[in-house]
Amino acid sequence: MRLFSLAAAPCLAWLASAGAPLAAQIAPIVDLPATRASAADGVSIFILNDSDAARALIAPATIDTVARDGSPLRLALDPANPVAETIAAHGFVKLRYRLVDSASASPAPPHPADIASGDSKAAGDPSGEQTLTSARGRSSSLAGSLYAYEPNYAVWGSGASGAKLQLSVGVRPFGGKDILSHLRFAYTQQIFWRVNYRSGPIRSTIYSPEIFLEAPITPTLQIAGGYRHDSNGGGVTDSIDLNRLYLKLNKRIDLGHRWQVNLTPQIWYDVGDHGVAPDIDDFWGYAAVTASIEQRDGIKFSLFARGNPATGKGGSEFFLSYPLKSFGARNAGVYLFGQAFTGFGEQLIDYNREETRARIGISLTR
Repeated sequence: MRLFSLAAAPCLAWLASAGAPLAAQIAPIVDLPATRASAADGVSIFILNDSDAARALIAPATIDTVARDGSPLRLALDPANPVAETIAAHGFVKLRYRLVDSASASPAPPHPADIASGDSKAAGDPSGEQTLTSARGRSSSLAGSLYAYEPNYAVWGSGASGAKLQLSVGVRPFGGKDILSHLRFAYTQQIFWRVNYRSGPIRSTIYSPEIFLEAPITPTLQIAGGYRHDSNGGGVTDSIDLNRLYLKLNKRIDLGHRWQVNLTPQIWYDVGDHGVAPDIDDFWGYAAVTASIEQRDGIKFSLFARGNPATGKGGSEFFLSYPLKSFGARNAGVYLFGQAFTGFGEQLIDYNREETRARIGISLTR
């Protein structure tokens, strides 16, 4: 769930300088990032006009605020913002701000972080809890510890393609800036569901726990290394397993106008046994690359390819996504999502079988 906050003291001072009546009608609201690192891609600021008449858009050049983990942020207006001179009555304008060096900036005052049903945590307290009350009851998590890892989606295809569901979450158990702050855990699960059968059986599942260290090298380059286990969950007679030590890099290239490219090459080394699939490396490979191009709040193309150069075998997966709200569903918090796979091993039980599948559905994250 996103958290929003009124911008801190310098922004309030800007409002005051505009005059009391205007300050009561024009309000900047910050879409708070989880951490300082997540603010590197930019932060959305909504300038609201609560009056009955159109108002001139006068955006603050800089804003001081805090991330949800309490890290101080200094944000500067992105010159690539679309030109808008006025804000319609009871409307808003969305602007992008970029993170600037805040070493000399003093921390902004704490802000309320109401989550739902009156539950809250102390703002700026990295050890505080985020709580949510729902029909299930009350649940809590440590602030900023959970995040979406791989895309979370549900897609459907015709015939033998069936349905595919993926659930993926990452965990950052420690805050701060010491070595433990770079530790991550992740868990991804893929479910292949034969919805074309009357009984709707689950054909196979892939379970993928992961532990790794991740650290920035530059503001646009990150490195990670760790261990990942992939398994079909079988027993002694039918288990197919991959145990990999891996190293990967992610390079972000900002193209302007909210467009960016991400390139993520990775290599791995197999350890342990493969169960009943001793030759899986011939089809799965030893290296992979992910390439994506996207526009924030717009379309995203992503391609993942892995393979074994010695055998010439591998697999590729393509993703295409677009926010549903762009089709007029303004309150939709999901993406229209397309997925296609070609090659070997989309399902572990088919690691040595070549196939092509295409599906479409929705995703919560991308």
